[in-house]
Amino acid sequence: MPSRCASSFAAAAWSILSRAAYRAFTSSLIGYLLLVVAQEEALAQEALDEGGTTPPNSHPALEDYPTILRLEDKLSEDHFDDEFESALENLLNRIDAMVSQ
Repeated sequence: MPSRCASSFAAAAWSILSRAAYRAFTSSLIGYLLLVVAQEEALAQEALDEGGTTPPNSHPALEDYPTILRLEDKLSEDHFDDEFESALENLLNRIDAMVSQ
């Protein structure tokens, strides 16, 4: 029969692991949601720009940033779903490794 101290230690360790897993998961999820919102905002801005109206706090012209222009096609590629799936799998593997210790 495990001692009372050992079971208290195990409970405390499990609590710490649970909190770490929760923080890791929520951080990952919030990061993903921020990326989705940023993409939606960019699409909304593009729609406004096509409408001929420029918002008062408009961004500088891309012509002032030749590196961005050169990389525009690569930067425009949508890999959110693949990146989210990969990040989630990585996170679950890390949580599994923490719990297995």
